Amino acid sequence: MYILDNNNYRVQKWAPGATEGTTVAGGNGEGSAANQFYNPYGITLDASGNLYISDTYNHRIQKWAPGETEGTTVAGGNGEGSAANQFNKPTGVTLDASGNLYIADYGNDRIQKWVLGQLDSDGDGIGDACDPDTDGDGVLNDIDNCPNTPIGEMVDASGCSDSQKDTDNDGVTDDVDTCPNTPIGEMVDANGCSDSQKDTDGDGVTDDVDQCPDTPIGEIVDADGCPLPLFVENISFVKKVYPNPTDNEFIVELKNNSKVEKIEFVDFSGKIITPNKVELNNSLIRINVSNIIEGIYLLNITTDKEVHKVKIVIER
Repeated sequence: MYILDNNNYRVQKWAPGATEGTTVAGGNGEGSAANQFYNPYGITLDASGNLYISDTYNHRIQKWAPGETEGTTVAGGNGEGSAANQFNKPTGVTLDASGNLYIADYGNDRIQKWVLGQLDSDGDGIGDACDPDTDGDGVLNDIDNCPNTPIGEMVDASGCSDSQKDTDNDGVTDDVDTCPNTPIGEMVDANGCSDSQKDTDGDGVTDDVDQCPDTPIGEIVDADGCPLPLFVENISFVKKVYPNPTDNEFIVELKNNSKVEKIEFVDFSGKIITPNKVELNNSLIRINVSNIIEGIYLLNITTDKEVHKVKIVIER
């Protein structure tokens, strides 16, 4: 015996002589999930033991196979309405010898006949078995590579939406992938980004090669992502360099009257650049760099004894 326990949102099976029943459908509280009901009202049984239950306030008919923990929507399930694929509070349900369902559509004052297997996934009033475009995405079934596109999503010529594609094969679908061109084989986070595509500390060096991942904001870094020291080498005769960063001109203040023979800039590619103008005045060197583009450079100061290097940042 199968009993529809309406207020407990379940179907109970009672064997002859039993002292208690067994829940064979629902029993998970009121709701619209596949394992729930919301005011179940009518029930019928086919020869294979499948139960068909009118889930009244979910406006659908649920099929529960023996032993299953959740049901399958076989009619309705497209919200409350009067379209051919909808119900308005279905109540009674029965089957004929051919397996067709007949549903009392209470709120629409009609009896609906549903052929099992004729689901209407896209809600166009044409059963899936007869519908040339089952998911209603505008791409015919015979060329649709993604036949279950969610309703309303834009698709490409193959019938696939971004939520169904993973263009860079990183395991994150295109609709949520913020790094769409991940190199093959790299591990990614939930946003589809690998370390080679991220720069967590914003220093301009990607995480995969950044040896100093927590660089303070605004620090100038080297190719390894680590802050550059002002003096690249120990310098005994330079007292001060200012302003640094500079735009067009800066001053090197010396501690003594060392004889400076040559001043040149070297970029990080190794290219030597001669500044626009250099003025030496006792312990001060005034250097004009208006001819040099923005960037980080090494200032090589050659004296009569050795070469010393200072980091200079040009910003405009």
